[in-house]
Amino acid sequence: MTDAWIAPVRISKDDKKGRRVIAISDIPSGAVLGREDPFAHVLQTSELSNRCHECIQEAASLQRCSRCKTVRYCSRRCQKQGWRAHKAECDSIQRVPTSAPWQVRLLARVARQGGLQAAPLQTLVHHQECVTRDLHVEHVQLLTLLHDFLGSEDQGNYSASDMITMLCRVSCNSFGLYNDELRSCGAGMFPLLAMINHSCSPNCCAVFRGRTLEIRALQPILPGQEATICYVDPLLPRAERRTALRKQYFFECQCNRCEAGCPTDVATNAVAGDAHQDYLLQAARCPTCGSAVFPLDVTNSDTGTAAGLFTPCTCGNGDALAPLQPASVDVKSQSVAQLKSLLEQYNQGLYATHARVVALLMALTDAHVDAHEWAPALHTATRLAHALRRLVCGLSAADARAPTPPDGPLPPLPAITLSGSAFLPIYGVELARVAKLQHYLAQPAAAAHTFREAITVLSRTHGSQSTLVSVPTAPREIAEAARRSFGWAALACPKKLDALHTC
Repeated sequence: MTDAWIAPVRISKDDKKGRRVIAISDIPSGAVLGREDPFAHVLQTSELSNRCHECIQEAASLQRCSRCKTVRYCSRRCQKQGWRAHKAECDSIQRVPTSAPWQVRLLARVARQGGLQAAPLQTLVHHQECVTRDLHVEHVQLLTLLHDFLGSEDQGNYSASDMITMLCRVSCNSFGLYNDELRSCGAGMFPLLAMINHSCSPNCCAVFRGRTLEIRALQPILPGQEATICYVDPLLPRAERRTALRKQYFFECQCNRCEAGCPTDVATNAVAGDAHQDYLLQAARCPTCGSAVFPLDVTNSDTGTAAGLFTPCTCGNGDALAPLQPASVDVKSQSVAQLKSLLEQYNQGLYATHARVVALLMALTDAHVDAHEWAPALHTATRLAHALRRLVCGLSAADARAPTPPDGPLPPLPAITLSGSAFLPIYGVELARVAKLQHYLAQPAAAAHTFREAITVLSRTHGSQSTLVSVPTAPREIAEAARRSFGWAALACPKKLDALHTC
């Protein structure tokens, strides 16, 4: 296992937050705080035929395990390295007729590598006492599948209570595995880096070099400050983030972003400050002039979109605002025509930065790419990049009065506030997607401009050695490097669990 914390940090404890990672001296933006190989890791079921099970890299040619014919490797070296973890698993895969879900396969690997007795896992929290009745039912279902998967020999080492504790510990401390483009491909246990706490306005992010987890600083961290990452999708509104955190991690988030009051300047209708993203993620459009109007308070409302709870619009018609109440829709199951119709409906009452609009733009861009509709894909990807930029930087009074998001070149980023750092990895990847589409549509000057901005962001979030940013800097070479570096695979948003989209 690689060394964990390599930056000048110490691990402290307090009664409220448990273990905390604290900076001892200045840590610059973009620095690597920690690096760790997985104690145990697995691929998602949908990725088993696409990636090497050991290094998790995609490869044109993968060799199947000759016994189970399910797990694949990119080389003899990876197969040898992975055999120790796969040997017993191989028998289980052959014995169980249906494909076991990734949660069961990860639990089995943890159990076979020492489980509760493994030193790195012993100090991890499990919150077993907080498990709700509904979650307990889910755990029983998983443990039933695990019982069948492990077989009697491996189960003999653990009591039923031990297995429940191990399941809770894995659930609270596992990380999703992502590639450079933030596409989810698996899950793993990284017990040393799991000490880092959560914030919805984090100063660090978690990225991967293959299967190796890195914690990177998104902002300069001063001595005495705590290092944090965001455990959930930062694009979720406040109420949905808190619900997700309560369900999986059993705490009520009280970070600055969740607790901050209204940052809206009523006179100019602009937002900034620790909670500006939550106002932007719930912003409505004035039906008269199209400007953004914001909830008076997102801390006491799950949706923040009830009529009468908005700041008055600068055009004077905000009092009559009856904003759209957007229903949650499974956008992945919608056709391009359905997504377009839904976006048109949302545009009537929701501002461009609203969480539902952002999710819809992501899905619509992917759908256009699937259909090889490059020009519409570029249009929606550019709209999405502009919306994400506003989440990173806040919304000025001039921006707030803009009735629709601009589709032109993205201007250089101003100073990025701490509260906007959570969106930097997503923003950098989407900029890269825009640059790739621009190059594909023979717009080399625009592609070079956008790719420069992508490099500025991705060098901080992914590092200068990442394949996403290790490219030449001359304008003509940048456009070519965009094509070379990103290939023709569509870049995806985080937390997506569907199959790869290829251009």
